[in-house]
Amino acid sequence: MKKYFAAVICIAAAFVFCSCAVGEAAGSSKNTGVQNGGYYFESGAGKIYINEEADTVLARLGEPSGGTYEAVSCAFEGKEIFYYYDGFTIQTYKKNGKKYIYTINLEDDTVKTAEGIKLGDSLTTVTDKYGTHYALSGDTYAYVKDNMKLTFIIQNDRVMSIKYWLITD
Repeated sequence: MKKYFAAVICIAAAFVFCSCAVGEAAGSSKNTGVQNGGYYFESGAGKIYINEEADTVLARLGEPSGGTYEAVSCAFEGKEIFYYYDGFTIQTYKKNGKKYIYTINLEDDTVKTAEGIKLGDSLTTVTDKYGTHYALSGDTYAYVKDNMKLTFIIQNDRVMSIKYWLITD
């Protein structure tokens, strides 16, 4: 049990570090408009959009099976909260007293993007679904649409990571 909690804390710390790096690199101006475009993640509770008001999404999803983690944000004012569901994690930020979806990270191959991509798929499968208009940085393929980005980390021709992000420039 202690190993499980240690692993959760390590994962949460990695998310916090990543969100800090993304927030700092993006600059100080933050977009807080409602996002109902771009790519979306679909769970059994329906479509989830980046920058959507989080309380309605979280109510549909119910209690997160893996619990939550709260940390001081370096990308936004206040705290970010991570919600650990089976197969995916939602990260939120707070603005004007409301929580919004900041990132959605797919954690294993039991979940997939709305277009059908899951961890372990090939780069060809990704480009067949999303096209070749991506920004490439190292192993990360980023597709940008409507003020959000969808990133795939590809190693040895396999999808190792899938993450939806709010663009915060």
